[in-house]
Amino acid sequence: MKKYFIIAVAALAASAACSKVETINQTPDTLIGFNVVKYAGQTKADAYNSLLDEKVNDTTITHFKTNAWFHAEGYAAQAFMVDQIVLSDNDSNTASAPTYWAPFGRNYYWPKTGYINFFSYAGLPAPTAKAEGSLTYNNVTVGTGSNILVADAAYRYSQNATSANPYGQNGVTEGVPTLFRHILAKVKFDVIFDAKTGMTASDKDKWTVSITSASINVPQQGSITLNFTDPGSTGTAAHAGSDAWGSLASYTTVNNVTGTGANVASPENYEIDDAITLTAVAGKKSDEENRNDGTDTGAPAKLIAESAVIPHTLGDNVTFSMSYKLAYSYDGGTPIQENVTVSNVKLTEFAPSISAWAMNTIYTYHVIIRPNKVVLFDPAVETWAPETDEPVYTVE
Repeated sequence: MKKYFIIAVAALAASAACSKVETINQTPDTLIGFNVVKYAGQTKADAYNSLLDEKVNDTTITHFKTNAWFHAEGYAAQAFMVDQIVLSDNDSNTASAPTYWAPFGRNYYWPKTGYINFFSYAGLPAPTAKAEGSLTYNNVTVGTGSNILVADAAYRYSQNATSANPYGQNGVTEGVPTLFRHILAKVKFDVIFDAKTGMTASDKDKWTVSITSASINVPQQGSITLNFTDPGSTGTAAHAGSDAWGSLASYTTVNNVTGTGANVASPENYEIDDAITLTAVAGKKSDEENRNDGTDTGAPAKLIAESAVIPHTLGDNVTFSMSYKLAYSYDGGTPIQENVTVSNVKLTEFAPSISAWAMNTIYTYHVIIRPNKVVLFDPAVETWAPETDEPVYTVE
């Protein structure tokens, strides 16, 4: 042991004495940092676009994890960062943007030769396998408040990118470009009560509807592997392949309107009568226009709150169900009441134009309750038919 120790000390002394030997420059500009923004399609025009805008189960995402591989000439790829936590200097969503994001717990310095490839992810659930060039989510369970973000891979970087706003977004301006994309989809349902269609101001009909439950049945478990392709030069690369997840299993009922929880709407009562003047909005009557309180906001009422779902081609198991109580009265008379149930309507029948849910996309489904189907009669008169067995009466 002493032999090796003496050699090491001698080598260090020699390098310090030789002016031609390059010393390690550990000034701050060689520290590895990250330039973090959120996917441009989900940003606000007048706010900084930070990962700090994102939440999992109503809790703000304050960090992400990076796996990085170092490539030096003559050597195989070496693990450089393994699930390294990266934090910003601003861990709350305030008016000011973060000025930098950096690895937590230790400093990382750019190598003097070679390059590094970076693969980053955030949110929950976490990937079940990480490799250079891919992230795998195998049989992960996705809940309504899940949020999985995967950054474009950053290939062949040997120094921090210094161009201001490399994605045309506000935010930090120096570091490894780290552009996050959502790999889940979101769906939400609203409800519109339209009892005026086909009626006039002189009608004395009054309708009241009380929604007691609403739910969708969706897969809760799935798998996907996101693959990245080395562009062959310094730059970023989005994951390749389909948006669709596979190995779908464990179907679950989401967001029953009568339940409790952060993602569940409370039951609403909607009422319409002749005192309200209604104006169609895009061919539909909005809940607020129909509600008997004189307001007119043009906003439908929430039926099933915004929920994370697995992107996939919609099959027969993805269905919508709803129950409500309907009361009808005429000219102030005693209401006639009934319970109405809509069970397991396939969403592909609900909206045939939407055959699949894609990543990074929010789908809004409108449910229109239109109760006043007018009772009609189809009168007809049977033609006269002669009796063939004609009676004969003889008067004598």
